[in-house]
Amino acid sequence: MTREDTVGIIGAYGMTGKVVARELMKTTDLNLVLGGRDEARALSLATELGVRATARHVDIYDDKALLDFCEPCSVIVNCAAPSSRVLDTVAKGALKTGSHYVDPAAGHDTLMPHASEFDRANLTGLIFTGWVPGITGLALHHVHSLARESFDTIESANVYSEDRSAWSEEAFVDIVEEMLQDVPSGAFRNGVWKDQNMIRAIRTYDFPVPIGKRIVYPLYAYELEALAKEAGIPEMGMYVGVLGLRVMLHALLIKIVGRDPKKAARRLRRVWVKAGESLGEDGIVVAEAVGKKQGREAKVRISFYTKESYFSTGVPAALSVRAILENWVLKSGLNVLCDAVDPAHFLGELAKAGITYEVVES
Repeated sequence: MTREDTVGIIGAYGMTGKVVARELMKTTDLNLVLGGRDEARALSLATELGVRATARHVDIYDDKALLDFCEPCSVIVNCAAPSSRVLDTVAKGALKTGSHYVDPAAGHDTLMPHASEFDRANLTGLIFTGWVPGITGLALHHVHSLARESFDTIESANVYSEDRSAWSEEAFVDIVEEMLQDVPSGAFRNGVWKDQNMIRAIRTYDFPVPIGKRIVYPLYAYELEALAKEAGIPEMGMYVGVLGLRVMLHALLIKIVGRDPKKAARRLRRVWVKAGESLGEDGIVVAEAVGKKQGREAKVRISFYTKESYFSTGVPAALSVRAILENWVLKSGLNVLCDAVDPAHFLGELAKAGITYEVVES
């Protein structure tokens, strides 16, 4: 076992971490080091995966333990949660040991300040390598590319998502923390971010079946920023679906009143799960470009539908490891996934892994 063919996964026995580990074991000859605070759970997963997987205890808040874990690994995948508490802890460990870095969920505000360190160390870091964000950015890049090749003019390129999955309590801590940070509502207009009142900006969007027409609202998405500035089209943004009135009211209450994140996460999760049980536990991402072609309205749409949101989160992260080691990455340093790879190629690899999509032009 050499450093070049060894990948470490922190939080490996969590729902996303298990997908990453199983996918890498299935599609590569890499050796995996499975880490977390519960060594017994890591050992159970290692036993399932076979001789190329080993388990190690690691407490990411113990500097020596983190560095000892990262040292023998060429790539570190951070699946520890909640990301709002983990912040840049694991990334700093990867930097100190000269390991490349993959992170499905951590916020750009905590990681991008380390961009110059990744550059100086000649390391690659890929963030937003999951479902939402992740596939959302890849889908919008791809649909914009298709529209640019086919349309005479592009008037808008937006990505819409709704997910009704029973995510973990740690995931809901991140959702609540994001609400408390008051993430801006709005869209990019001609390449420049413009704030909007969230209530006034709410619209309906007709998702492909089986989702149908839903209420969506616009949120700032860092993964779209570089493309928005480059494209400079009249409208580009991300719109997120609302899982019914009760979920919306709970979310608004959290934003207005503010609560202990853990307690708020538990309450929001209960309401969310009930909505999911009623509507169907599934998720969808749709990227759509609208413009003109030969004087007539033209539209191209790419859509992903899943009943396994953790699978759709872990597989892109596993593919991001392959992208680094197999030289698919087009930009070195620390980058958002959709800015660092060829979206068409990456989406093709996703399809091979079982995350299929549909493209419709009209």
